Amino acid sequence: MKLHRLTIFFSALFFISLIAGYSTRFLLRNESSRAVHYVPYIKTFFAAAFEHAPKFSPQKDEKISAIIVNHHLLAPHFIAQGLNLLLDQKPSTIVLVSPNHFSHGTANVLATDAAWETPYGRIQSNEKVLSYLKGLGLIHIDDRPFFTEHGIFNVVSFIKKVLPRARIVPIIVKDRTSDAEVDELAYALAQLPGDTVMIASLDFSHYLPSSV
Repeated sequence: MKLHRLTIFFSALFFISLIAGYSTRFLLRNESSRAVHYVPYIKTFFAAAFEHAPKFSPQKDEKISAIIVNHHLLAPHFIAQGLNLLLDQKPSTIVLVSPNHFSHGTANVLATDAAWETPYGRIQSNEKVLSYLKGLGLIHIDDRPFFTEHGIFNVVSFIKKVLPRARIVPIIVKDRTSDAEVDELAYALAQLPGDTVMIASLDFSHYLPSSV
């Protein structure tokens, strides 16, 4: 019953937040060709998510190298819970990987070098890591698919709130991507600096009642 009430609460808050902020979700590219994505939600929504986040702490001296979060905002408190695990660790770089839900763009693995304007301020991309992956031919830079990719823009504000100094590497992967391509990308990501943390932004279940 509590879960059902939370679902209704966050559904209402989500739509209020979306209506209030939707007009600001666009890409602004200035004269220096630097791009900024704008997240279409207000701070109140994220504050409520962290307030209702289940309390869980990693074991003492446990180093987290990767976490999995949902990206649908009917259950944002679980995203907040996942990010809270990184509060003490404070990684400098987050590699945020999501499915390319709409198969936009010409390449199987895409990234954006744009910054993201969130209710908690701007979060910058890690250009050094992006250049490294691009140089290996493992990613293509394309801003456009990220306009509609909720697997990324639904999560970046949580990252900025918990890790205000971190930089991000947003990557989206088409479902037709071969195992060989994924393995090459995974190997390259494993060579990144030791404080880098991977976040898999995944769908989990669709079309199921909250009790399930």
